[in-house]
Amino acid sequence: TVTDIKVIDDKLVVCLGTATLVREFGTSWAAGIYKATTVSFVDNTKYWASNPTSGGTASYLYWGSGAGQNRRVASQNVPITQLIEFDEQLFIFKADGIWVWIDAALKSYRLQSLPYDTNNGVAHAMYNDCLYFSSGQGLRVFRGTGPAETVPLPELLNPAQIGKVYSIQSVDK
Repeated sequence: TVTDIKVIDDKLVVCLGTATLVREFGTSWAAGIYKATTVSFVDNTKYWASNPTSGGTASYLYWGSGAGQNRRVASQNVPITQLIEFDEQLFIFKADGIWVWIDAALKSYRLQSLPYDTNNGVAHAMYNDCLYFSSGQGLRVFRGTGPAETVPLPELLNPAQIGKVYSIQSVDK
């Protein structure tokens, strides 16, 4: 099952979960050297979500190359749902909230709690210096100004009216 697709370092990277090596496409398809549910690239470093136990819950953040270094992000029973580079920082979405990676300290801190949903952050787009993302409550936005918090968008985007958000795309005119 495809869990994430991103362009990293001029290659298309397809994540296939914690039990299967990623696939990368540059000029041809090749198996990657790590297993992941999602991947991101921040400050010339590749990050990915996986688990030391093949097939386990992806609650660990890895970075570097090969097996990489890793740190568990909060509870090992709560999966990482998405890794997003925003405002030159790595945002770690989990089923229960948003975390920000502090690379120099090799740790993360909780930015915002969210109601438990494995759709948190799966769909996302940057637009007008804001990060828009899916949650179990519909579509939310991180404005990146003032206190670190997220705010719900207008009622029109409430999941009771439109269902879960699975894809968001910012389009230039």
